[in-house]
Amino acid sequence: MSTLHLIRVTNSAHSGANNSIALLNTNDVVVFIDDGIYNINQLILNDFIEVIGKESIYFIDEHAKARAIQAPSNISAINMAKLLTIALSCTRTITWQ
Repeated sequence: MSTLHLIRVTNSAHSGANNSIALLNTNDVVVFIDDGIYNINQLILNDFIEVIGKESIYFIDEHAKARAIQAPSNISAINMAKLLTIALSCTRTITWQ
């Protein structure tokens, strides 16, 4: 049973990103979207990687480009079609906002 965690807020703006880490299981997936994109260049990214591994962490490429965010090379950019595929493969979805 895997959960898709959609991170929509920055760690500095809200505790949602921090709270999500406590609920992660090793088979979960994290996707940074909207203003949650700002987390991909913050130290909190290492916390997500430590729990679920970089292979299960993604960000929406269009959202990063819209915010002029340079993405780290250790997580993957996806588009909205791939997000839909991921969402359909998970048992449930939690949006952190």
